Amino acid sequence: MDGGVVHLAHPSGRKSSEGADFVIPMGFTQEQIFAKVSPIITSCIDGYNVCLFAYGHTGSGKTYTMEGPETDPGINQRAIMQLFEAADGRNKDIDYEISISMMEIYNEKIRDLLGTTSSPLAIRLGEDGRLSIPGLREVRVTSVDHVVEVLREGRKSKAVASTEAN
Repeated sequence: MDGGVVHLAHPSGRKSSEGADFVIPMGFTQEQIFAKVSPIITSCIDGYNVCLFAYGHTGSGKTYTMEGPETDPGINQRAIMQLFEAADGRNKDIDYEISISMMEIYNEKIRDLLGTTSSPLAIRLGEDGRLSIPGLREVRVTSVDHVVEVLREGRKSKAVASTEAN
């Protein structure tokens, strides 16, 4: 990474560069990773779009980083707790509604992990300049436990390749 740009070298010899706010180095604990992303989590309450995603090859630890084991929760669980705490601590005159969607991009196809169909979805750019994924199911959630339950259901639909790399 160099000044917000990640330089990639593909096995074919082709090189490319991608922008990134930051890259988590190897060896970071779940707590250290969350401390890095924590400041942007509650930005959605202030009206900003927030997207955190893990990118990497099969077996690189994406699921571990995002979900983690019960004894050492990953970004998802920690973010959910922070978000509900922030919403509860805000102005009581404002009603917050929290919804989640869960998708997977696998082999360049987008699948709705909470939907009832396995039809591939597409990312669209609206006239307002915002990205959307028509047909992606949103589930309204009311508590941390409810989110955990919905995410558990979504994980059942993931395409997972077992690996020795983790």
